[in-house]
Amino acid sequence: MSTTSSIATLEQLAIGYQPKKGKAFSLFNRVIQEQLMPGELVCLLGPNGVGKSTLLRTLAGLHKPLQGKIYIGATRLDKLSASKMAKMVSVVLTERIPTDNLPVYSLVAMGRYPYTGWWGNLSPKDHEHIQCALLATHTDSFADKTIDKLSDGERQKVMIARALAQDTPLILLDEPTAHLDLPNRVEVMRLLHKLALTTGKAILLTTHELDLALQGADKLWLMQSKEGMVSGTPEDLVLSGAFEKAFSSSGFAFDKRSGRFKMHTEGKAPIVLKGTGTGKYWTQRALERQGYEVHSQTEGGMPLIEVFKQNQVYTWHIRLHDQIHTVSNIESLLKTLQTSQPAINSHASST
Repeated sequence: MSTTSSIATLEQLAIGYQPKKGKAFSLFNRVIQEQLMPGELVCLLGPNGVGKSTLLRTLAGLHKPLQGKIYIGATRLDKLSASKMAKMVSVVLTERIPTDNLPVYSLVAMGRYPYTGWWGNLSPKDHEHIQCALLATHTDSFADKTIDKLSDGERQKVMIARALAQDTPLILLDEPTAHLDLPNRVEVMRLLHKLALTTGKAILLTTHELDLALQGADKLWLMQSKEGMVSGTPEDLVLSGAFEKAFSSSGFAFDKRSGRFKMHTEGKAPIVLKGTGTGKYWTQRALERQGYEVHSQTEGGMPLIEVFKQNQVYTWHIRLHDQIHTVSNIESLLKTLQTSQPAINSHASST
């Protein structure tokens, strides 16, 4: 039975497709046992084809589960009428809705359709919900514009506003940051986190933005076809190794220390890097991109790079054997290392 304090509960759930004839096709080979709690922003992650969008659509009632139960509050999903379902779950999908000629206010007002009755007349309470949704998503300043006049980021915030105006305890979003530039991706993720916190709603979204999910989500659901569903706070999943394992690849690896992904490159000789703050961080990124193994402590007289900053100006000292090279930018640093590569490699092989 579901936990009454949860907004949604998944019990022994299996997802996939049930064809009209023949055997059902399961997308995810393990049953799912999870809960969505009030005030949580949960990011649903996993490799392509594992069933993230299908799970989201199953929660939205658009697909029937192959087995198991879904509770929204204390009520089973399959027992909810269409009108009741519309008051419990709102959905923002990736499909573009053909409403370019609609004003923003009218599109957000569509979120009130479960409450307007047969004639669709908006009450003062409906207008209050619409205005609150516009203000909460910072879309009130262009409420009179038509959708075709908006940027992609503004469109996505309007769709979130429509879901917010629907006033459901659960909001589901499928790839809400897809096709957005980095500033808008960050803004949308921050907005969703704030809405979950301030409204007490549960928000579940699918995403491929792993870095943003690590920074913005209260909880992660990791779908892995072999290991099943693993869930927890981003930090716990990183420390346990589950996040690293879920996204292991021959082309890149997840670094627990920095919380970011690194591309695998052809290994070069080890180098010691010393310094502090921003200069050291970006120098290390550049060195690792080129394949150098970066250390913080000198061992066996390894080549040493020191980062200095004075009056907002950076300089780099490269100590190799008895020589010191001084450069004024990272590009010159990398060129100097490239020129000295035979000496560096011979030094590494001799230690």
